[in-house]
Amino acid sequence: MYAEVAPVMRLPYTFNIFDYSIPEALASGISVGHIVEITFRGRRATGVVMGIKETTELKRTFPIKRVLSAGAALSAEQLALAEYIVKEYFASPSTVMNSFLPHTAIRSLQALPSVSIRKKRKEKLVTPLMIRGSAEQVAEYLAEKSDTAGQTLLL
Repeated sequence: MYAEVAPVMRLPYTFNIFDYSIPEALASGISVGHIVEITFRGRRATGVVMGIKETTELKRTFPIKRVLSAGAALSAEQLALAEYIVKEYFASPSTVMNSFLPHTAIRSLQALPSVSIRKKRKEKLVTPLMIRGSAEQVAEYLAEKSDTAGQTLLL
């Protein structure tokens, strides 16, 4: 499967929507309106899924790195309005998406802890874990997945 993605940045009108392959691990979690992390011009970028299709004419596509939004960030009505603006005002989809989404929301979705935590005894790196969901979902996940004997959990 392939996703039609509009990078969230200012691009010339000649740039349109780009095709990215959807990895099997992410196939069930991506739908139209989701915000995803992609590789664009060799750098990490944020994009909005504008459509999903089974095939592409391209020989090679880059995969979507990860899904940043828990649900669709843009509704069907908002996407229809964005497409109208693209056609009416001759703007690129990327520039319209850049105007639609608040940059503070995009930055908060991209933000990951950059500080590594070291255990004192074994000197191994511990990867910070980000869990999104309701308090009940987080508590259920932690109860199932974590072995917290002798460890401190910071929320």
